[in-house]
Amino acid sequence: MTLKTWLNRILLLLPFIALSNTPNETPTFCGWGGSWNDYYYQIVDQFSLIEAENWAFLNCPEETYCYEHGYDTTLLNINEWHTFFKGKFTKEELTQLIYHLPLEQLNDPKQVEQKNKSIYSKISQSSYSFFKDYLILAKKTAKTQSDRNSGDDWYQGEDQEKTDKDQLLTDTYRLINKAPNQFYKNRLGYQVVKLLHYKQDNQKAINAFKTIIKYTKASDYIYYRALEQVAGAYFNINDEVTAAHYYLKVYDNLPDRRNNCALSLRYLDWASLEQNQAFTQNTAYQDAKHFFKAFHGRGNIIVETENIADINVNSPYLKILAVRQMDQIQSSLFRHNNSRYYSDHDDESMYAMSKYKIVCQDILNNPNLKNPSLWQLVMTMQNLQLGLFDDAQNNLNSITQSAYLIHKKRLQLTLDHLKITTIDRPRINTLFSRINNDPDLNTHGPTVAAFFNHISAVYEKSNPILSAITAINYDSGISKQTFDWSLIGSNYAYNYAFESVYPYINLEAINAFDAFLDLTTPTAFEKTILNRLNPPAKDFVHDLRGTWFLANNQLDLALNAFKKVELPQLFWEEDIRPEIFSGSIKEWMDVSFNAISDKFHLKYLSKITASTSNLKSDENYKDNKIKLTSTLIKLNTLAKTETANTADYYYMIGNAWYNMSANGWFVNNLFYIDNNNRNDLLAKYQYDNEDENSQNTIEAIDIKQTATNYFQKGLTASGTKETKAKLLFMLAKANSCQESFYDNDKNEYFITLCNRHKSYFETLKKEYSDTQFYQEILKECSWF
Repeated sequence: MTLKTWLNRILLLLPFIALSNTPNETPTFCGWGGSWNDYYYQIVDQFSLIEAENWAFLNCPEETYCYEHGYDTTLLNINEWHTFFKGKFTKEELTQLIYHLPLEQLNDPKQVEQKNKSIYSKISQSSYSFFKDYLILAKKTAKTQSDRNSGDDWYQGEDQEKTDKDQLLTDTYRLINKAPNQFYKNRLGYQVVKLLHYKQDNQKAINAFKTIIKYTKASDYIYYRALEQVAGAYFNINDEVTAAHYYLKVYDNLPDRRNNCALSLRYLDWASLEQNQAFTQNTAYQDAKHFFKAFHGRGNIIVETENIADINVNSPYLKILAVRQMDQIQSSLFRHNNSRYYSDHDDESMYAMSKYKIVCQDILNNPNLKNPSLWQLVMTMQNLQLGLFDDAQNNLNSITQSAYLIHKKRLQLTLDHLKITTIDRPRINTLFSRINNDPDLNTHGPTVAAFFNHISAVYEKSNPILSAITAINYDSGISKQTFDWSLIGSNYAYNYAFESVYPYINLEAINAFDAFLDLTTPTAFEKTILNRLNPPAKDFVHDLRGTWFLANNQLDLALNAFKKVELPQLFWEEDIRPEIFSGSIKEWMDVSFNAISDKFHLKYLSKITASTSNLKSDENYKDNKIKLTSTLIKLNTLAKTETANTADYYYMIGNAWYNMSANGWFVNNLFYIDNNNRNDLLAKYQYDNEDENSQNTIEAIDIKQTATNYFQKGLTASGTKETKAKLLFMLAKANSCQESFYDNDKNEYFITLCNRHKSYFETLKKEYSDTQFYQEILKECSWF
């Protein structure tokens, strides 16, 4: 038994699975948001390989048909009228009359709008009176719908209000009796067949078609439109063999009705048709029959591909299936996501891939094949999917037909960058230079995006910051327009993680990026991606490194890093918000902090800042980190030297740390986000710290524990009872703990405090109930 025969027997039992696999471990992507997960790099533009009339049947993963790329549904009808009138009406005039002039204006000259007066005057001439009468009738019947299933029937799909079809039929027959020629009789006959079909007078519709309509070359279009209605009538009387034959005939002759006919064919009982001798022995449209079995998922695509190839290796339906399958492969192979570049597959799908490859090779070996380059393109994609890069290269080398050379060039670049799985600076730069020098590459968005985002994935593990600025935006729109290569030095992917920066406040990541900046001879590619950083790269590094040390309360190291920033105005304002050193009972993030704080900082304002101009809270104000760090160092010193006020100083320092935590009002100092975006950050604190990969990032630093340490120091130091009460309250906030339960008897949720939160509040109530601050808590704090 040959391998082909053996696989044939297996594959008859298996569905064909979209191919996607590689034997190599590939880096994970970063640099874009999860909302783009469904996009893929359309390196080969499937629509450029197929005639526009068949675009609807290509691969559009989110749609049954590629409607967005659909065929002009008015073209054939307008052409037929234009030929009939021998140019007396232009195509633009006919389009305006048939598709845009409302019935009300056609019927009543008083309602004609100014923009329609010229065409209305023309059609109102006596020589066109019958044409005008026909248009009025046709616009009335256009508002009709099927009487079956209240107008929801699958093969009509109209959603118009019901009209009096009997009166319309009477009017139509009246015009037929006056019709000056067979052209108009056929047009009116179509209206009769449609109305009878919609009335569910199916046999009458069939008879009308036979008696009124005669095929002529001049009315070819309307003949097949009527035949489509007749096919629906045959379906209604359960003659699916005739219905299928007519739908296939219309499909073959009217490109603008292919979507509709395909939808109608979808609902036929193909299992019964395959058992019907009259259907199977009819040799007409056999390739189309096999195509629709595969297209609608009722047949194995590999088997149907073989069947069509046996009938006609150059069948347009075989070409559509091949291009569809190729795009399905690249939709998996070149998926734009933030997880894995490839997917793994089981043994069954591997059999399917191997079998499809054999079928494609048999087609390539057929001496009658006229477009071998197309199939070499398909084979290239399959071998890329299988990780057989040498075989893929051989297929690419065999592509010689001019129509496919641009796809060959783009796939060649893709193949070359897929081979890069580790940082290879010369190879990366060589490919970048190739793109830079070739408009066929650098104006094609999917090709450019696939390259940059693959290199971003290569960088991701060892240099996540560089990875983030290497990635570029990619969405469905980029494949439909010319890419602007001139912006490549400034265009990088919008990335929430990078815009908020805090995921990259990781000393290893910062040092890796810093080492990259120290390269003495950066390549053209490296210079390009570094140009994307708005601030100077070294300043960016110093700010990140300083923030890392600040978050770790290593204040001297933080200050040293911040002082290296040469253009601080790009990162911070001139001063700090002194209220950061105050506490608050309330946790409101949508009001000024001054409105809810205890304004404790005012007592020591001169020691916090020399400025008196920045006393109004602004959550987006970027505190000067040199001054902020210096003030924290200064207050630490004062806590040790002014012992009478030690508790006050530790209270203020603890407040600053709490306020800069994920729960605080001044979260932007350490995390570069505003108060509206703290939820993602809080979620990271809740879940990501369980991941060992996050242990070296700022999210792993317990900022509130630093605040707790200072509050505890203050509690044991000298100070007033009022300050001690404040310290206890802030200790409770910094160690918040609540448990909820549902009382079935009362049908209510209840929340109780727990752990240190509860014990601090109990101490506050027991030992500090005589303080003024305690009374404020009773009025303001719902948790107490």
